[in-house]
Amino acid sequence: MAANQSGLVLIILSLIDYLFDKVFLDLILKNPNFSCKKEQEKFRVFLSLLLIL
Repeated sequence: MAANQSGLVLIILSLIDYLFDKVFLDLILKNPNFSCKKEQEKFRVFLSLLLIL
């Protein structure tokens, strides 16, 4: 059971890492207005979700 859970956690973390690379880094690099409060708040929520995992 524990092996299955750790494998699932690794899959989820790698998926989140992939999504982070694809979506958020593209947003940061391509969007000059990323510094607006709304985007920063979304980013902060995303990072706090990562810390919970």
